[in-house]
Amino acid sequence: MIFSEIIEHLAINPVRALAEIHRVLRPDGVVVVTTPNHLALMRLEGFLLGTREMVDRYSPGFGYGARHNREYFPEELRELLESTGFVVEEITVRHLNETPPGQRFRRAVWSRVLHWYSNHPRGEHIFLRARRASSFRWTFPAGLFDNMDFYVLVRHPWLEMGVNDSTECGFGWYPLERTNSGRVLRWTRGTAQALLRSPGRGSGVCVECFAPLVAAAEPLPVRVVVKGRLRSKDDPDVVYADEVYRIERGAWRSIRVPCRVPEPGEEIQVDLSPDPGAVRSPALAMLPEKERGLAVQRVWFEGVTARGAS
Repeated sequence: MIFSEIIEHLAINPVRALAEIHRVLRPDGVVVVTTPNHLALMRLEGFLLGTREMVDRYSPGFGYGARHNREYFPEELRELLESTGFVVEEITVRHLNETPPGQRFRRAVWSRVLHWYSNHPRGEHIFLRARRASSFRWTFPAGLFDNMDFYVLVRHPWLEMGVNDSTECGFGWYPLERTNSGRVLRWTRGTAQALLRSPGRGSGVCVECFAPLVAAAEPLPVRVVVKGRLRSKDDPDVVYADEVYRIERGAWRSIRVPCRVPEPGEEIQVDLSPDPGAVRSPALAMLPEKERGLAVQRVWFEGVTARGAS
């Protein structure tokens, strides 16, 4: 697939476009991305000489998105693709346009001077080739995105930490963790919200979770509420399940919460609330505060395959 001179025009969220590319590519399929290099020498030239490149000018005749909304450094583009679910095989930076001799000389001098500060490539265009990895990850690199704690995009009937947790975790979670054994998880902080889109089939919701083993500690009571996320709290049908489960400690377990499955496409909120009294139990005093709650790896509608779906 060729994704040429497009990503710099995307104004809000290029991760959504990459998710669609990942979905339509065959396994091990290849995407080639080309885009201007924000570190190109012509940018420095414009700054020093007081000129503006075409990409900095408005173009109302061609509508929204006609001008560049965000240009990339080569390593930013690499990070964006590698973090979301692609294996970058090659990235190169090249000049494309012929330049007059005087301009070539100036740029050669500037390139030599800049080399004392950094070795970033200064060509005009970035060319990147990447191969599709097994699953897409909804990841938003901190250098490219701000305020992502407020971003919600409920697309899937499953939530898997490290894959789509950044868009389908609501409030009430500690940051993502990767354990030495390879598990990816989040700990609950108070009432943790998992957001799912109903598949319209099945007979319940499942949660893969863990409570730490501590001597003299009882099983951890966890209240699980499944409800319509966008429904009024006064709607008598807003709650699909409301049960308390006692989670045995010391091993990962899957609990099944029977419930009526809503219509396809409805946004569902699964609230996971460890009992506050149990969390404050003196028997757990030797644990870090976050590990007194519940660790969660997956939440999904029964009958739905989680990882790797898009």
